[in-house]
Amino acid sequence: MALLLAVCAALVGAERANAATFTQPFAPDADAYVNSAKPSANYGTATTLRVGTSPERRAFLRFSLTGIADPVTKATLRVNVKRSSRFGLSVWRVSDPSWGEKALTWSSAPALASAATAAVGSVSAGWVALDVTPLVSGNGSFGFALSSSSTTSINLNSREAGPSLAPQLVVETQSVQSAPQNLSAPTIAGTVEQSQTLSVDAGSWSGTQPISYAYQWRRCDAVGAACADIDGASGQTYQLGLSDVGSTIRVQVTATNSAGSSSASSAATAPVSAAPVIFPPGSDPVVAAAGDIACNTAPTSAGSSCHYGLTAQAIAADPTITDVLTLGDNQYTCGEYSNFLTYYDPTWGSFKIRTHPSIGNHEYNTAPTTAGCQPTATTPGAKGYFDYWNGVDVAAGPAGDRSKGYYSYDIGSWHLIALNSNCAQVGGCAAGSAQETWLKSDLAAHPTECTLAYWHHPRWSSGMHGSNTSTSAFWNDLYAAGADLVLNGHDHDYERFAPQTPSGAFDPASGIREFVVGTGGRSHYAFTAALPNSELRNADTFGILKLSLHQQSYDWQFVAEPGASFSDAGSGACHG
Repeated sequence: MALLLAVCAALVGAERANAATFTQPFAPDADAYVNSAKPSANYGTATTLRVGTSPERRAFLRFSLTGIADPVTKATLRVNVKRSSRFGLSVWRVSDPSWGEKALTWSSAPALASAATAAVGSVSAGWVALDVTPLVSGNGSFGFALSSSSTTSINLNSREAGPSLAPQLVVETQSVQSAPQNLSAPTIAGTVEQSQTLSVDAGSWSGTQPISYAYQWRRCDAVGAACADIDGASGQTYQLGLSDVGSTIRVQVTATNSAGSSSASSAATAPVSAAPVIFPPGSDPVVAAAGDIACNTAPTSAGSSCHYGLTAQAIAADPTITDVLTLGDNQYTCGEYSNFLTYYDPTWGSFKIRTHPSIGNHEYNTAPTTAGCQPTATTPGAKGYFDYWNGVDVAAGPAGDRSKGYYSYDIGSWHLIALNSNCAQVGGCAAGSAQETWLKSDLAAHPTECTLAYWHHPRWSSGMHGSNTSTSAFWNDLYAAGADLVLNGHDHDYERFAPQTPSGAFDPASGIREFVVGTGGRSHYAFTAALPNSELRNADTFGILKLSLHQQSYDWQFVAEPGASFSDAGSGACHG
């Protein structure tokens, strides 16, 4: 059933200012120099401004500034020096800038301030910059004087030398404008079910116009954390797909105005449910199962070593599959939460809403070190596995209690039991252990016609890891309760066994049939000598086991990844 959207209404981040800087050069409207040796002489038409001490010469410049609407943040006087000097220049404030360019003399020159505003220690030929910010406040007329301690004149180009060499006053201003504001979270219209299109309404923002909008779509885990941008999703609509099922879609709107200011709304979130699978009346559920699934590399295609993307395709291509069982080692090499989100989630995670997982040994390897993956006190074993399936730090959920990892449920007329074969992690698997005691009670409470149990380490296997006796007590209890099927992984191969007793004897009437399906995509292991009752083996084909669960029987079929030819099929009756 589709879940409706819950929208957060608070605005993230109140109005914040953003400044745009503007730079404007001004040419002088008058410049001249004066000479103490010739106190009545005027040099207002000269192409050179001379400054020095023998005799003393000073240069005067006046700038008239207009059109400045914003605060001045910096003012720089630039003069063009004709020849380098080991002596420098000093710039002074002139109190009265009303002197005439063709009337200015040493005798009539205005007084200088008591101290220089800025200075440079030496000059090179070319442009020299002096910071006169304290002397420039905005629009108006401003006068400056230049002096030097050099006994030989330092010669500067005057405005009469032409526009390319004339002095300049460069003024920088800053326009402060408010960021866009007053937009609550966007809303997402419609239901949020697989294969539907989400659309957002951004509303209307106020602030400096014009305003443009960008939409940030993200895919998060089921509790809305650990989000990643969705490639190619940037408009007001987004088409949901299989990869979104079981996750939460988030969208946030960012607005930017002409001044470069920007703000972001709070995020709207929408949990995504799977589209309901419609079956004809009277049809039976169908499950797909495999273990040893996702690598910590991209889901590559046929011909390479990691095929979990292709086995996911085999499930996606079959509309009859209602449920998915994982047989442990869902995510390699370390079952960290980030690896689940990066590799498992975009592929097998497409079926997360209808998956019933079981846990493997690699899920307990969550803290990578130079020696490999080992759990630590700060990263307890299987945290990534439970965070992915149940929610971050949620105690219990689809994968069972975080401290146990075993649980049971019903599908149709069948009772299914997911067990944890990592015995050392959960207080043991032997008779009398907490898990074995729970299993015995669960079987007594569910006397159904058909029972299926699954866990990671196989009790019987002809593969590289071989048979695992630590789960013997599970077989004893299941056999005593008349269970029908056991599914395992761990060995990266496919193996089908005839019905057996807990001691491994052939028992067609009451024995449990076991399938080892470690073919989810990680890699392949070679077989050793075949065990008694091993009916079929394959060590070079990735794929899934498909089980049709009828009222009193089951059909099995091994479905190979696209392009592979190996197959297996058959039927069996439940013990009742």
